[in-house]
Amino acid sequence: MSLSVLATLVLAGCEPTVPTVGSPFDGENPTTPSLEQVGGVDDTQPPEPEPEPVVPGEDFYVLDRVHTLELVIGNPSWQALQQDPRSYAVATLVTDQGEHEIGVRLKGGSTYRTLADKPSLKLKFDWSVEDQQIWDLQGINLHNQTYDPSMMAEALSYGAYRSFGVSAPRTAFVSLAINGTSYGFYGAVERKDKQWLKAWHESNDGTLYETGSFNYPCDFNDGGGAGAAACDCWEVDELGTEDTRQDLEDLCQLVTSGGQDWLANLKDSLDFDQFVSAIGADMVLSHWDSYGYNLNNTHLYHDPDTDRWHFSPWSTDLAFGWYPWSAANGCGYLGENPGDYRQGYLVRRCQDHSECRRALEERVLELADELEALDLPARVDEFAELVYEPMSLDPKSWYTVQDFQQQISCLKDWIEARPDQVRAMVDGG
Repeated sequence: MSLSVLATLVLAGCEPTVPTVGSPFDGENPTTPSLEQVGGVDDTQPPEPEPEPVVPGEDFYVLDRVHTLELVIGNPSWQALQQDPRSYAVATLVTDQGEHEIGVRLKGGSTYRTLADKPSLKLKFDWSVEDQQIWDLQGINLHNQTYDPSMMAEALSYGAYRSFGVSAPRTAFVSLAINGTSYGFYGAVERKDKQWLKAWHESNDGTLYETGSFNYPCDFNDGGGAGAAACDCWEVDELGTEDTRQDLEDLCQLVTSGGQDWLANLKDSLDFDQFVSAIGADMVLSHWDSYGYNLNNTHLYHDPDTDRWHFSPWSTDLAFGWYPWSAANGCGYLGENPGDYRQGYLVRRCQDHSECRRALEERVLELADELEALDLPARVDEFAELVYEPMSLDPKSWYTVQDFQQQISCLKDWIEARPDQVRAMVDGG
């Protein structure tokens, strides 16, 4: 368009229309501009749905399948693990999601086994690759089921704890190979790391402690050895950023303090409802290898946001009263009576305090009802069908198929009878 023509149009009161790339006038058939194109808001369209939050491990911690995993451990790492089995060495983890360079080390107390046998393992996914996650997890534990002929005690018990509102890890079933050799059936157990702490607590900046596995006995009034101060034996399992050991020492002082206001003062630091649920669940599930009965396998966490301490179970392969060193007695042999949970100083003192004992007994009776509603015997059948084949093909298993079947039968009978047994013991006690 020439300048003279443009001037004529302007003087005549006409604005020239100049098509632009991407305008509604492109092409032979002009279209009406959309609200978005003219700067309006189209409220006729529904808003985009909020994305579902990612739950770390939700694709791994399922109990309707057996995962197949393989570890490739090169000779340098193999030698390193033989010389220093509790320090991480590099390995490759092969999953259905590909190959991943990770860290691996051996774990376990009395269940510890070497690489030549069937070791329990810790897998740390971000050990050599910074911030690496698999299944949105930072790592997993693989337990070798040394003491559990049912292969499902942890899966059953931890599931029950969680349903009772007690912080407990999730589980999965795994068939593991190492360097092309089958190592058989494993139970995968969630790591109590910062991801796990955040799922259960307001803050994951506190410190997670474990009863001193190698400093027995370990208690609030015992340091675990000659000359040790009270509480010295509690070991740091997951270190926070805002917590100090002084918080633990303050709790120990409260637990062991005297006076009529003992329980009221304790409740200022201890999440009391959670405490009676955790200890009551130990009693109902006969997790005798726990703090209350055997001064063992308990985690203690201080949440700095709520300023409260919480109890959490660990290593429940001997739940349901199972004592493998007297296997002829069957499951349910040990720790059946809630009144026998008196080894732990805090539990003993609670049992001897009328108000605390009453709260504990009331919660135990509630948990008996909740256990009955869970219908765990049906879960036993489901798990047994799932794990029978990998268990029977396990070349490193300590148990026969007959051992497995006997334990399954015992578990079903014992769990079914347990709620009435608990009611009789508590009401009659």
